[in-house]
Amino acid sequence: MSLVTAVVMLAGCSGGVRVLGENETDVTAKVGESFSLNLAENQTTGYSWATTISDESVVKLSDDQYVTDENPDGKVGVGGTRTLTFTALAAGTATITLSYERSFEADSATETRTLTVTVS
Repeated sequence: MSLVTAVVMLAGCSGGVRVLGENETDVTAKVGESFSLNLAENQTTGYSWATTISDESVVKLSDDQYVTDENPDGKVGVGGTRTLTFTALAAGTATITLSYERSFEADSATETRTLTVTVS
């Protein structure tokens, strides 16, 4: 089972929320629109999502938040959700690479996801 659960919310669109499928790799947005990805993450393992954007003049990471799952029993090792919000800045194409890795450990990525963003 994949760690990625992606939801794209395009601000200003009348279509509502678009859910990316497991194998979907393309996002289309207009200048000024924002979209968010919700990614399962468990910080207690040392793993987190690293983001690389090929052209930050086209799209930028505008917000990055992590929320721990509810844990009424106080158990150790509870995961959560990383929400990455991107904003389309200018017409063009950029690639966003997401890697679930340990920043302190070389070649530790357990999952990689690549999105091609086309902004018009």
